[in-house]
Order: sequence, then C-alpha cells, then structure tokens
Amino acid sequence: MKATLFTLLTCFCCHAYSQVVRDPLADMVRLDKKWAAPFPYFPGRVYYKWVFDMNHDGKDELLLADKPTQKERDETAHESEVVPVYQPEEYWFLVYQPIKDGRYLCLGGMNADVSQCFVGYIKELKRYGIVTIENSVVDDPSEPEAKHGVLKDQVIAYTIRRGEVVESKLTPLLDPDEKNPIYDAYLTTSKTANVHLQQITPPSSK
Repeated sequence: MKATLFTLLTCFCCHAYSQVVRDPLADMVRLDKKWAAPFPYFPGRVYYKWVFDMNHDGKDELLLADKPTQKERDETAHESEVVPVYQPEEYWFLVYQPIKDGRYLCLGGMNADVSQCFVGYIKELKRYGIVTIENSVVDDPSEPEAKHGVLKDQVIAYTIRRGEVVESKLTPLLDPDEKNPIYDAYLTTSKTANVHLQQITPPSSK
C-alpha cells in the first residue's frame, strides 16, 4: 500500500454547512480569513477547483480546495513541536452543490488525497461517492519510543446524504504497507481516478 503522510489540513469546524452562497470561492476565502484554519492566513494562498458528479444524480458538484503558502508552512512549523510534513496531493475540500438562481449550497468538507482517490459506486455503502486514504498519528503502546505517535492509514469514503457530506470509515487503522482487501478494491493504481485540479484566483486577487 502506498502510504500518504500525516497532514494538518483538518476541517473548518466552525463553518455552518447547508449555507447558501452565490460565490463559493469568495465564501472559502472569507472562511480562511475568519478562522485561519488550518494555518494563519497570508495573501497568496493558492486555490483549486474540482468539478464532477459526486453522487451520480446527473448534476456536477463544485469542490474547492486551497494550499497554504510556504510562509504559512514555515510559520506553522516554527510554532509547532512537531515539524509538519506535507503531502503534495492531499487537499481539504469544501463541497458546493448548485441549487437555483446561480446559488450554491455548501454541503460540508472532506479531506482527500487526489493521487489515491476512487470516484464511483461504493459497494459497502450502496452509494456513489469518493474513497481515499487518510492518515492519523496515534499513540501505540508497542512503540513507546515514538514520542509523537506512529503513522497509521485508514480508507475513508465520502458520500452525500440528505444535503451534507458524510464520512464513513471503510477500514480500521492500518500500518503503512499493510495488505487490506478494501484498499485493493478501490485504491490500487488501476482503480483510482485521474484527478486534475484547476487552479483558480480569488476575485480580490484578479
């Protein structure tokens, strides 16, 4: 199993999902500035979009993601006891669904490694959605010398249910390179999607 690295890109926990907005990108920039999550906000942050039919209902969802600038990464590393390691292909997305009159409904967020990402029907959940790999750093009694914990992988699925993004854990925590049939069913090279993110510029920066 190809292991991704632990990321500090956690959720925008203060964001009120099911919020209706006219400009999803402006909404995401506003949230970055308001909550500075997960990094202190600096101008120049890069934003990306991914458009596809996540729940297979014939309508494309808009997924927006951002990446911290190098200055933000340096600042975070300086303030943290643990020097963070960044996985280049891992992104925190906010999912927006078009409704009417050019408006969008924010359905919630998800963390996805686009280099290890399956898009399609998820048999275990009987729904369409996304399957990806997520990292956790956990305490392991068998490795007491690991001061900051050990890295574990977990196969995660995201689906849309009743107007919000729902996370489902498809496997327990796994050791990197540990064999698992769920991983093999969705995240081997022949099964993963070829994801191309489009870089976009916030209105205030144009």
